[in-house]
Amino acid sequence: MTSIHLSRRGLLRLSGLAFAAGIAGCTTTPRIAGTPSNGEDETASVLPLVNQLRAKNGLPPLAIDPAAQTAALFQAKRMASAGKMAHVMGMTDSFGARVKASGVRLPAAENIASGQQS
Repeated sequence: MTSIHLSRRGLLRLSGLAFAAGIAGCTTTPRIAGTPSNGEDETASVLPLVNQLRAKNGLPPLAIDPAAQTAALFQAKRMASAGKMAHVMGMTDSFGARVKASGVRLPAAENIASGQQS
């Protein structure tokens, strides 16, 4: 029986690769009919909950980045207006160009999901 030992850095790299692989083909196909495009930012109410979970796992707290917050709300409204969830909203769209134009510091990533039960 062979055992493999990964350091925290190795696990982090492996997790990053798995995340990148998942993001590579990530779009949700179902259209969200009738979704308004005037969404509200809920960062301030959710961030304390995220930071509680991070603290329980020995991780440092996250802080609000105003540029990332603006970019996320912009993309959320675009997706709601289009009635679909996707990282790229058209042939000329570019995640990198979008976040750079918003002043988001790189590297950056985007996580979207639909139909979650919790």
